[in-house]
Amino acid sequence: MDQRVARYVPRVAQHGRGAADIAVITAIKLVLTSVLLVSETYQVALMLVGYGKVRPPLLGAEAASRAHRAIGDTAVPITVVVAVLCLSGYEIGDAIEHAGTRVAVHVVAASLLLVALVLKIIAVRVGGRMSRLLPVLGSTLFVLFALTFASTVPFFLGGNQ
Repeated sequence: MDQRVARYVPRVAQHGRGAADIAVITAIKLVLTSVLLVSETYQVALMLVGYGKVRPPLLGAEAASRAHRAIGDTAVPITVVVAVLCLSGYEIGDAIEHAGTRVAVHVVAASLLLVALVLKIIAVRVGGRMSRLLPVLGSTLFVLFALTFASTVPFFLGGNQ
């Protein structure tokens, strides 16, 4: 097993999970996090079309906005699954203690991401004046997804600390 994963195994094993389980959880999180970042990048492009900032010949603003909503409706439960895997697979305090600043940044970014996600869902559902916040909330989500990705995936895939 990779040493980067192995350092978290003792604490996880106390909760009935073995080394193989944590390796599988980590692999699932890495794949889902990568998919979410690509999806969020596409979401930004769709809303550039939706808000009329970019006008490609084959995609109208209404279709781009509907696609954005459908992809967002899919991304939300995937994000929740990744969050649950993070919280159930690792002890946050131990992870920060052993891995330091990178994990602390990841925990803060991921927590803020969940708060921003809830705020965006509320803004979409309530509408009206709240809808003015959607571009800011969407941009915030993209930045937080990218920061969450950057503070985790390269570490596990490339060994950067």
